[in-house]
Amino acid sequence: MSAATTVWRNDLRNVVRDRTIGILLAVPLGFLAMLRFGYPIAERQLSLDPSYRADVLAVFCLISATFPAFVTAFIMLDEKDAGLIAVLRVLPVSPALLLGYRLLVVAVFSAFYPLILIGFTGLSARPLPEVLVLGLLCALGSPAATLLVVATAANKIVGLAMFKGLFFLLGFTIVCAVFPGWWTVVAAVVPTFWIASTFGATSTSGFFVNAAVAVVFHLLVIVLAYRRFRRQITT
Repeated sequence: MSAATTVWRNDLRNVVRDRTIGILLAVPLGFLAMLRFGYPIAERQLSLDPSYRADVLAVFCLISATFPAFVTAFIMLDEKDAGLIAVLRVLPVSPALLLGYRLLVVAVFSAFYPLILIGFTGLSARPLPEVLVLGLLCALGSPAATLLVVATAANKIVGLAMFKGLFFLLGFTIVCAVFPGWWTVVAAVVPTFWIASTFGATSTSGFFVNAAVAVVFHLLVIVLAYRRFRRQITT
């Protein structure tokens, strides 16, 4: 456990040193206040359909869950820029274990933010088991994004461009989930589409079917991205 503590302490030091990155971890709390107090006012003033609450919640939950991935990926890309990836080969702790420590923190924060938003914004009336499933789906999506960016991007500039692309895909898939059409076939290959569809599901069976598909897609991304990352360490 001392290795995990060391990794977490060093990552925390990096976050504190870079205030811009650190602020991202506080942004979801602003989302909470906005959705809790601002959205009901907007809903009344603009006569918005209450059925869109789940979709609005999906947008902010998925964005909030991406922030820990963004922070961790940039810390790891910093290490890649500094040539520290090669050092992982000679450490007494396996690279897989070190990566697991980091992804565990990413998953915890990525579940915490959506659970707070779902539980305290007043926009969801889902039973507790479904709320927990939504939190776990967001927790699964963030490590997938972290691994995908770290395993693919050569440096932080490319990593930033990839996160911009991921945010675009996130918005695209949510729109496709809310307004289905021929474009849904295109969006269905993106894992976040199934999380957005789970948020918007109106039946219990539809909820769990969408959740199961989301898990399969995200696990596939995690496995493929990890294999690529592993090759970078061993070659």
